[in-house]
Amino acid sequence: PTNPSPAIAVSSLVLSFSSQQGSAPSPQVLTVSNRGRGTLNWNATTNTSWLTLSPTSGTGNGTVTISPVNDSLGVGTHTGSITLSAPGAQPVSVPITFTVTPAPVPPAIGVSSPNLSFIAQQSGNNPAPQVVSIRNTGGGTLSWTAGDNAGWLAVSPTSGTGNGTVTITPVLGSLGVGTHTGTVTLSAPGAQPVAIPVTFSVTPAPAPPAIGVSSTSVSFTAQQNGSNPAP
Repeated sequence: PTNPSPAIAVSSLVLSFSSQQGSAPSPQVLTVSNRGRGTLNWNATTNTSWLTLSPTSGTGNGTVTISPVNDSLGVGTHTGSITLSAPGAQPVSVPITFTVTPAPVPPAIGVSSPNLSFIAQQSGNNPAPQVVSIRNTGGGTLSWTAGDNAGWLAVSPTSGTGNGTVTITPVLGSLGVGTHTGTVTLSAPGAQPVAIPVTFSVTPAPAPPAIGVSSTSVSFTAQQNGSNPAP
């Protein structure tokens, strides 16, 4: 028999979304059509605050764009529904599920030494290098770079991936007596940089030997053809 009333038909009977915590998935489009007779003046509503609908009403055939909002949702599966209604028509409910997965853990830089110190005599040899171990204390991949802010520091290597080591060598050169300070900085995309303070103490060079004597001159007196004078 011919149905004299409008009837709501939708393109999907269920909808599901998935995204990581803090990010929103792509919207989905629900097609609305009239499978009955007459004019279909429909309205779209939702029973949850994490869904936005656009538009929320229409006449005849149309579409509704459904966008989940993931700003404050916790990890887990959240459920809701969209209801399409129209005068003279049976309402249609479309269940919605939204699965929120944990956000990826970013990499983090861990080092074996929080600070470094060196000592050397002025104009002497460079002190022995020191090695700092680097490890990833977070997740993902740690692609690190190493640099310094002092001309008397040498860092090798200056980059690496994952766990590794950095050799730090102070160059004495023409540094004066005193305590010199610098910083070695380790950085990586997505990770908090780590600064390692470095101190280099330059001590005075030892004084060279010097000869001291009890007398600055010596004199003797004797008679010709006589005895030698006392030593």
